Amino acid sequence: MGMTQIAPPRITPGQLVTTVSEVMGVPRPTVAVIDRQLSEAGLRSKGGRGLSAAAMTPTDAANLLIAVAVARADLSAADATAKYRAGAFQDHAFDLEGEFARPKGNWRLDWGSSPVFDLKPYHSFGEALDHMVALSVSGELVERLVQGAEVALAKAASREGIYVDVGVDFDDWGVGILVVAGWGEHTRYRTGRVDHPGDLKVSRSFSLKSIEAVGALLGGRAPMSVPEHLRKADVHLDV
Repeated sequence: MGMTQIAPPRITPGQLVTTVSEVMGVPRPTVAVIDRQLSEAGLRSKGGRGLSAAAMTPTDAANLLIAVAVARADLSAADATAKYRAGAFQDHAFDLEGEFARPKGNWRLDWGSSPVFDLKPYHSFGEALDHMVALSVSGELVERLVQGAEVALAKAASREGIYVDVGVDFDDWGVGILVVAGWGEHTRYRTGRVDHPGDLKVSRSFSLKSIEAVGALLGGRAPMSVPEHLRKADVHLDV
């Protein structure tokens, strides 16, 4: 007989709001207002109250992470999330030695026996973040990263470390969003121009810690952490 599969718990909007508030360090009332805006705009699963409340999905979690990261007084969470989700994949990536063209075909990060990421060409930023949260539901994202990093470490002359960092910039030239996946390489998504109200330039980011926190919540498990010897030294990016 095969092993019995245990269904993940049914996570409500309130539980997701609490986890995002705690892991991102944003007051819960602020996250709750953002969540309500997403619900009203159709960017979060809807249901009733109590036992009939909507069950949260990886896309719901990804949208809330994006919204909290990009929320501004002059830009609604719903408008910002819709625009940032559509950020277009750029066919050039960057590593410690500079810019390089990615091979044609799917975006893959191949470490170990299976790709950490395997997404269609020219996917959106929202699809990439959905994919990462979905992998985190079972803990598979951290497992793949750690497995691959161990392989890379054995072959590397120097250790760069393992991390995933999502950065959001507001500037006069539009918005660049980076998904960083270990060993100094990162990939850019671009939304096009997002109007900025003044001369102040803003940069925000969240890391694998936030992605793993919401994935673990949806999967009904405790968040995993990357082994100390594989972590990047910069504490901002640590899990």
